[in-house]
Amino acid sequence: MIGEELITASVAFPLYHLLAKKMSSKQAWIIAGLISAILFGLMHLKIYHGNLYQCIVVIGLTRLPFNYAWRKTNSLWGGIIGHIIYDLVIFIPAMFIV
Repeated sequence: MIGEELITASVAFPLYHLLAKKMSSKQAWIIAGLISAILFGLMHLKIYHGNLYQCIVVIGLTRLPFNYAWRKTNSLWGGIIGHIIYDLVIFIPAMFIV
């Protein structure tokens, strides 16, 4: 999960800095966040057998709160911790379903 955060950040932050030169900081962050979230979702294409809806909408857009956590905490750790908690909440109950 930390690796996923780092890969996503390696797209989001440079893109944000490029866009911030041409528009407001808020607009740049929204666009960079959306693009990096979509790319994050597309990284999961093989896992979800090419299902674009699952990858872009369900996986990609679900990561927007993690991007927001980066911004609010001014640290990648906000997104990393959020990502870990989210995955635990989703996967631990699934382990007990027969």
